[in-house]
Amino acid sequence: MDGWLGEKVAPMSGRKQYSYAILEPDGDDDMRVFTRMLSSSSSSGMNFPVDNNSSSLSATKVANNSDILSQILLCLPVKSLLIFKSVSKKWLFLISDPYFANNHSCRKTSFKIPGLFIEKLRRPSGPPDDPEFEFPFIFLNNDNDDDATTGGGGVPLKTLDFVEVPPRNWEGPIAETSLRIEHSCNGLLCCTRITSQMAKEPRIVIHHIYIYNPTTKRYKALPRSPFRDVVKDYWNGVKSVSLAFDPIKSPDHYQVICIWVDIGKFEEHDLYYIEIYYSKTNSWRLSAESPFSARPLSSSRAPGVLWNCFLRPGVFWNGCLHWISIFSTMEDEASVYFDIEQDLVKPLPLPAVPNDDVWNFKYIGECRNHLYLVGLIGSCPDNYSIFEMEKDYSGWNLIYKLDLERIINAYHLDTVTHYNNTMDYYVWVMFLGEAEEKSSTKLVLLINATQLISYDLKEMSYREIYHFDPKTLTMTPGSGSRGYVHQYIPSLACV
Repeated sequence: MDGWLGEKVAPMSGRKQYSYAILEPDGDDDMRVFTRMLSSSSSSGMNFPVDNNSSSLSATKVANNSDILSQILLCLPVKSLLIFKSVSKKWLFLISDPYFANNHSCRKTSFKIPGLFIEKLRRPSGPPDDPEFEFPFIFLNNDNDDDATTGGGGVPLKTLDFVEVPPRNWEGPIAETSLRIEHSCNGLLCCTRITSQMAKEPRIVIHHIYIYNPTTKRYKALPRSPFRDVVKDYWNGVKSVSLAFDPIKSPDHYQVICIWVDIGKFEEHDLYYIEIYYSKTNSWRLSAESPFSARPLSSSRAPGVLWNCFLRPGVFWNGCLHWISIFSTMEDEASVYFDIEQDLVKPLPLPAVPNDDVWNFKYIGECRNHLYLVGLIGSCPDNYSIFEMEKDYSGWNLIYKLDLERIINAYHLDTVTHYNNTMDYYVWVMFLGEAEEKSSTKLVLLINATQLISYDLKEMSYREIYHFDPKTLTMTPGSGSRGYVHQYIPSLACV
């Protein structure tokens, strides 16, 4: 049975502290609120009008001056703003305004990551019109307090029930899959479901795509693609769906990138298509790179060299989306990145393979403006190498080496043999990075499909944070965690 492990801990000292005093409402306003921010560790650098006879702000000036009120609210975290929406109609209108939401996002250079969503099957499963998946929320910072971490509204989501969809069905002439999270990016989720008609011509496979903000509970259904619905084979169509959202540079719009194939052309030429949705115009277009061949991007000339590379969403970092093959040798470097602004597909450099061995890459992910890669050498499966990419793509820097012997012995790790005869342990890398500023670097590992642990790479210690029923997990040893584990970042971003 799934359940939490560990005790709640007291909040860390030194954080910003806020105090709020709510005045009595008058006849004109729903509520007049006086807010003063106290900070022992930092200052916003803003000058507010202060009463000579009081240490507090003038409630009247704050209530009547939207600019001052807005500047105060912009300094508050998302969790406080969600609570303050209920203070008055004026506050609700101000905090809900897209212009305010965009300004709030632009004030940060990196974002706190309270926790992760991990996809698993619901047990027991319900009727076809019930959600098939649920998403346990895994706290990253010793803090299992829903309200303290996620904004006073509890865990952001448990199932995807924000939109009504047809019941799942695999047996009728028209098949329907359940809604699932495909990708997460800086506070927004990209969710998908599939409708397919394969029994008669023309065969149709439709990817329905939704962008959802679990903090504000707002969503948008994207228009259907004009390019890729009618197919010749079920395997035609979308291989990878990724969300690109940079709230610092473009807080009011995002892109969704789909990579798909035409089997008839793929078998001969290894061709892929890139299709981009722009929220600014609410429309799709084909990339100028479409179709592109994978072969010039790899030293390998074998067909399908990027096939497993695109089975999962890309990693958004540095304005680009990145895909990496699970296995890599000197003869088969098949990993790429797509520069969205330049509309170019480029080869992604990989760490050198020592002694003609083979890399088994366990994880590629972004956290707080860093791109990380975790891999092991085929001949040495009990040692993880952890790399960070240079901003100019000049190469990967080795930042940590992790010996798994202690974990192997503690959990009696099972082994798995991959198709290329390399051995590996039954471990998934779920997350790597700092959950918040100045916190230690953590490596979150799933052991034997049951035990989730958080390993502190600086202290070289670990703790158990969650326990899974292995029968409920949807990921497999060969799939890795990409596409099944999603960062949660509180955000007011509009969809």
